[in-house]
Amino acid sequence: MSFETTKFETFVKFYDGDSGSLIDINNHSKMFRLCNIRTPEFGQPGYKKAKNEVNGMVGRYGGRVTAEVVGMDEYHRLLVFLSNKDGCINQRMIKKGYC
Repeated sequence: MSFETTKFETFVKFYDGDSGSLIDINNHSKMFRLCNIRTPEFGQPGYKKAKNEVNGMVGRYGGRVTAEVVGMDEYHRLLVFLSNKDGCINQRMIKKGYC
């Protein structure tokens, strides 16, 4: 499947350390997954730490991020690279050991 890369600004809500919803100004949401990131799922050891880590990265900016959509996964979630004024969230999660 071919997928055109798109970038846009949005708000984000995380469900765990590597997935959540992108929410536009009209309160429409679309599920996403961070590219190249693998964090524990709900109920697994480390879940809360990973979710708190990623929420901390976006919290200073009220959840506002720039999303670069690069594809879609088998669950029809957007595959994204997220960034804010501090840089790429995906890269920072990798530096923290989530990959």
